[in-house]
Amino acid sequence: MITDANFDCSDNGIALQAMDNSHVALVALLLRHDGFEPYRCDRSLALGVNLLSLSKVLRCAGNDDIITLKADDTADVLSLTFENTGKGKLLCVLLLYPLPLCLSLSEAKDAKLPH
Repeated sequence: MITDANFDCSDNGIALQAMDNSHVALVALLLRHDGFEPYRCDRSLALGVNLLSLSKVLRCAGNDDIITLKADDTADVLSLTFENTGKGKLLCVLLLYPLPLCLSLSEAKDAKLPH
């Protein structure tokens, strides 16, 4: 449905709002800061993520894993570290899209997203 989106990270948490290519479905997601232990966001940052790639990486997680998300200040890379006391650590890195991925509705109808 939606393959690419911006995750807006701030002190309040991580938010995503995106519309599918046919402009039928709108997805709005808010992961509040108090749902994480711990949560830290030094400055507001928008991360352009391919959701298909992210879902493949998240499938690596086990039920008991702790997942740590980190992005550098340039928002070029999102690193996900999976930790499990019995199995150790696994680091996955996603290259992020240059912004903006999400445009206003009037701009979006003519825009092409990167592949």
